[in-house]
Amino acid sequence: MSRMQASIRAICADRRVAGDFGASRRAGWKASLTAAVALMVVARVAGAADAAGAAGTDSAALELAAKRVSEAVATGEVIAAARGTLKQQGDKVAPQRAACLSAMEPRTVANRIGYPLAEDFSREEFLALTRFLDTPEGKRIQQARAERLASGNLVFRLTPEESAAVGKALPAPLAAKWSAGAATQPKTLQAVRKVFEEQQAICRNEETSPRPAASAPVSYREGLPPNVGCSQPRLSLVSELPDKPVSVTVRVWIGEDGSVARTALEKPSGFRPVDNAARRAMNGMRCSARGSGTLVPFTTTQSFVVRAGG
Repeated sequence: MSRMQASIRAICADRRVAGDFGASRRAGWKASLTAAVALMVVARVAGAADAAGAAGTDSAALELAAKRVSEAVATGEVIAAARGTLKQQGDKVAPQRAACLSAMEPRTVANRIGYPLAEDFSREEFLALTRFLDTPEGKRIQQARAERLASGNLVFRLTPEESAAVGKALPAPLAAKWSAGAATQPKTLQAVRKVFEEQQAICRNEETSPRPAASAPVSYREGLPPNVGCSQPRLSLVSELPDKPVSVTVRVWIGEDGSVARTALEKPSGFRPVDNAARRAMNGMRCSARGSGTLVPFTTTQSFVVRAGG
């Protein structure tokens, strides 16, 4: 529990985590879980022998169970604890940074932790947890834990009364793990740290993006001037691909020196990883006037279409 708290607090202080979290930061996500995470979980927890003999209905049930548990842990533990930590920190965290750090999307977090959860919990445990989470008592207990964490009470372990109820509903080993907090299990804990690291990177990018000086307002003309040429913005690796094609439109303001003054989402895609990648691409754009002409500050838009993953 203390290791989890240290990891969450680090996202507010924007520093690398010591101790068990002191491993070198990965250079980036070379691959990510997408909407098909549950299918990957099936392959992990069922094993080749079970998968070969399992009926289609069994696989479908396990897929739904994996999604259900991943979403419950994402919203009820990971995101709730991050928001609770920010509440604890109060004025120590700048409003802009706090808003960015608390903007993690449940679906994205669930996809990130789905595969590690499959290493911490077995196939049978996934199914048992889904049945429990769909009961009134299971929903009440999970909601209560989420509210405690979000309020700043960063204790993942259930209360004695809640643990007793879980013990009656689930097998002893599973009840112990769930009572302690799924997000505190070894593999899932490592995945949560990576989620926080990526969110840190997003927030740093937003905070360091160039902005026009408030004391010297600039008048921007609309559209690309005919005597100006610009580098072609290209999307870098998107941390996670959507499950269907999406488009995003970014507005960019170019100063008289040809650099980007600021960017803004004119038409969000509704999928945050794509939106962030589009803004990063536009922040790297550079323009210059042809010949001996001068560059007049201007604003224009650029649209990107991202294909579906899976």
